[in-house]
Order: sequence, then structure tokens, then C-alpha cells
Amino acid sequence: MICKAPLLSAVEYVRMSTGTQEFSIENQKAEIRRYADRLGYEVVRTYCDVGRTGVTLRHRPGLKQLLGDALSGNAPFQAILVYDVSRWGRFQDDNEAAHYEFLCRRAGVSVHYCAEPFPNDGSMSTGLLKSFKRVMAKEYSRELGVKTYAGQERIVGLGFKVQGAPGFGLRRMMISRDGRNKGILHTGEYKSLKTDRVKLVLGPMREVGCVRRMYAMALRGMGCSDIAHAVNRVNIKRENGKPWNCEVVRTILTHPKYTGCSVWGQSSQKLHGPNVAIPRDKWILRPNTFPAIVDLDTFNQVQKALKRYAERLHWSDSDILVKLKALYAKKGRLSEALIDAAKGVPSYSTVQARFGSILRAYELIGYRCDRSITTACAKKAQTAVLRKKMIRCILRFFPKVRTVRQPGKIRWLLRLEDGTTLSVSVCPAKLLSKSVYWDFQPDAINRACGTVFARSNLAGTGFHSVHLIPARKWPSFCRFRGDPAWLAEGIRLNRFSELWDAVHALQGRP
Repeated sequence: MICKAPLLSAVEYVRMSTGTQEFSIENQKAEIRRYADRLGYEVVRTYCDVGRTGVTLRHRPGLKQLLGDALSGNAPFQAILVYDVSRWGRFQDDNEAAHYEFLCRRAGVSVHYCAEPFPNDGSMSTGLLKSFKRVMAKEYSRELGVKTYAGQERIVGLGFKVQGAPGFGLRRMMISRDGRNKGILHTGEYKSLKTDRVKLVLGPMREVGCVRRMYAMALRGMGCSDIAHAVNRVNIKRENGKPWNCEVVRTILTHPKYTGCSVWGQSSQKLHGPNVAIPRDKWILRPNTFPAIVDLDTFNQVQKALKRYAERLHWSDSDILVKLKALYAKKGRLSEALIDAAKGVPSYSTVQARFGSILRAYELIGYRCDRSITTACAKKAQTAVLRKKMIRCILRFFPKVRTVRQPGKIRWLLRLEDGTTLSVSVCPAKLLSKSVYWDFQPDAINRACGTVFARSNLAGTGFHSVHLIPARKWPSFCRFRGDPAWLAEGIRLNRFSELWDAVHALQGRP
């Protein structure tokens, strides 16, 4: 009786960027299975990324899980079978693809490219061909990006919209190839055919009238904050149901699309890198492509009026104190909510920035708040100092890390070299019933990206611990003692110099 040698265990990795690609998942699997049968491998598991770009690792959960299993030290397979080099990745640094392959090989797991003409024998010729293929895969993505950009630029030049929300007062109309209107696209809806186009049209007359009133109020000398208060009083909501604020009003009053002009190229994010703002003089503009809400003369007059208003509203220290004193006399007390809601009063953050702390401003106008408010303000100031200290320490270790800020937000974020964005949060320690606890109120940023999460010591002068926490579904409020279970989802940083390694370790987790 002849006994067959046992088959070697292998897993397959398949990836497809779009649903119309020639390298479909089933085609890849068929070629991989033929390769496995020929070389004596048994495919025991499939790792898959459907609709995922090969340019980066962070958007590919299948590959991250595969790498995590392969590098765990007890992987139940000896080989990884991939259709070709481009399915492994089109990384813009071709050494990144080689790096992941090396890590697998060092862990005792070989990587085989089943549809490539070279064998997996580690020879010099194989190494050269693999390097050449990686460069070709990278160049393919770069050239595709250039062609896509040129195609979008041509479509915008024809007066169509290619991406993004329409904005308040406007809607997206789907247009067929022969120019027929096919209906309004609502939020979350997309055109069904590649040959269809999208054009902006006027929205509901209630919204159109609201935009025109904003422009009329700006011409009368009102500022963006005053206009926001006026619109909120008549209970006209934005598309998302939120109340109006200064920044949203300013966007409407300064965007050329309200004159019927197609606008594109305000920012650029090439090959899933960081989002870069483009100077206004380099935007692509095509006037008179859809009905205007305001005419061009009105738009230009509003830009001049906003500029004059900004020059007139340069607050001096004495002006700020006079406004705060008047608000105090009217309300009998002061708070962050009262200051921000008051008409004609500089914002709470402006007062803080000008005088160093809100308590100093209160002191100068003779307002004495109760001890709890004073303590809360002092804690808030201490936390802000610690947060700045933490950001400075990280920047000292990683000079190429940049600080960025979302439009309309005052909190700084960290943008790493690979485009990863991290929030920075510090929780002050508090004493309750002889126990130390921390309060954390996550926001949308903490849910969307990873967080460098620090807990202060009880004195508020240093850090109790620092963790890197991945993006997660945070509750609206967290109060905790000790080490809660969700801290284990992240990685503890004993030194800020460990941040870069911790980020890559989290990206490699399944």
C-alpha cells in the first residue's frame, strides 16, 4: 500500500478593488487552487478584501487579520497563496510590500504568487522580478490616479458635479447620457450608471430663500455669528437638523457655487494620503452651469462686506472686558454657554486665548464665581496644559508628524507620516469617596480615528498612564476607576517614543 505524503496547510488571500475588475475573486481563487494542487498545498482558509484599495494597509481588514495570524507565532498554516504581486498590494513604497512578506517569512510562513512567471525559490532573478513587479503595481496606481483626476477635471469643465454634498439650498439632479433628468438624488443615494452624470439644481424654495436672506443680512453689515442667531430664531434647520453657527454661515456666504458656478479642486487626497487644501486661485471654476441663488455682483459685495466686518470686529482687550461686564450685569452670572450664546460678545475661546484663562478675565471685571466653577475652570486649564505638553513631546520624538485641525474645531489632531490621524485626549483625575476616578466624554473624532488617551495624576501635574486606543464605538460618557476592559483594546505607552510602533501594531491586528 502506497501512502501519500500529507498536504501542507496553506491559506489564500484574495483582493478586489471594484466589482468590475478583471481579477474577480472567483478567478483568483480558481488560479490559486490550481497552483495548490500542483505543488501539494491544502487551502484551509480564505482571507478576503472586497472593494478595498491595495494602496494602503489600514483599509484592508482581511490582510491585517492574515498578518496578525501569520505573525502570532502559532499559525496553523505554512504558506500564503496570492494570485499575483498586485493583489498583495500596490503600496506606494514598494519596500512596504517586501516588508510584510519578510515578516511572514521570518515567522516561518512563505508567500507564493500563483499567477506570476517566477518561482518562489529565493533566487536573485526571482528577487529582481518581484521588485520590478512591485514597482509596476505602484506605478499603475499612480498613473490611474492621474487619469482619474484628468477625467474628473474634464467632467467638471462640462458643468457636472463629480463628488461631495450639494450644500444647503441645492440638490443633485441625475442626468442621463442623452441629457434627460432622471430625478433628484437624496443623501446617501448615487447614480446607477457610469454614463449618467450629476448636476446641481435649486433646492426647496424655503432653503433658497434662507440663503438669499443670509446674503441680504450680510450686505446690511451683519456678521456671520449674528446671521446664525437670526436664522436660528426663525427655526430653519440645516440638512442634518443641527442649529446654525458662525462657520457654516461663513461657508455659505463665501462659496462661489451659490452664484451658479461649478467648483472643484478645493482639496486633494492622492493615493489615500493626507487631505491637502488647495489655494483658492488654483480651484477649477466654471460659471453659469446651473441656476444661481444670488447674482455675481451680490456675491462680490458680500465678500467686501465680510472683510470690512472682520476689520471692524478686531476686539481689543478693553472691548472684550466691556462686553463681558455688560453681559454679567444683564444675566447676573457668566458661563461658557452664556458667553457663546450672547449676541455681539466674543466667543468663550476668544476670551480664553486673549487673557490666558477665563478666570483671569472674570477677575478683571470683578466677577467672583463659586468655588465649584473656579475648580472646574482650573481643572480645565490644567488639562489643556497637559494636552499641549503631550503633543509637544510627541512632536519632539517624531518631527515629521504634523498637527492639523478640522474646520470649525479648536482641538489639534496629529497627522502621521502615513496619513493616519490621531486624536489626543487627556482625562483629569478626580477624588470621590476616597477613590480616584476619571471622566471621559468622547466625541465624533474619537469614534472615527485612534486616540492617544492619557489619564492625569490626582495633582493634575503629570500623567497616570498613556494608551493608544483604536477607533471604537464609545458611549456618550465614560466614568471609570482602575483599568477598564476597553483599555486592553489599545496599547500602553511607557514612553512617547513608542507611539509609531504602537500605531503599526494596532494596524496589524485583526
